[in-house]
Amino acid sequence: MPARNGAAVTQIALGNLDAAEMHLRKAARLSPRDPYMFNIYGSLGSVQFARGNYDAAIDDATKAIATNPGWPAAHILLISSLGKLGRKAEAERALAAYSSLRTGPKTISEVRATLPSIYGCEPHFAPDIYEGLRFAGFPY
Repeated sequence: MPARNGAAVTQIALGNLDAAEMHLRKAARLSPRDPYMFNIYGSLGSVQFARGNYDAAIDDATKAIATNPGWPAAHILLISSLGKLGRKAEAERALAAYSSLRTGPKTISEVRATLPSIYGCEPHFAPDIYEGLRFAGFPY
């Protein structure tokens, strides 16, 4: 499964969202009980976010958090997706939950510095991530 997720993350960075989703859905079918399923959900959420399907990104981020509550990337995806939809109260609650974690970037500047290590570059949808986080009140 890690190979498929890695291939998907590369495809996301390149903007090949259909190819990324194909890799991710196949990985989920082949190994639905994998302990790293949170990565698949998070990557599927990134695909949906990049497409502007923020409700679907919220669903995937929520699944990732349920599978691994301490994974910062899923929380950031959830907060930003809620922010992009203008769901301020929910975004603020998600930010408060994320703030209680001891790991992960705590400012937008830190998120900006982290994205290249995830995608190999700053993804084309990064400005939307920052916009959603700002709306939620994520510190700059």
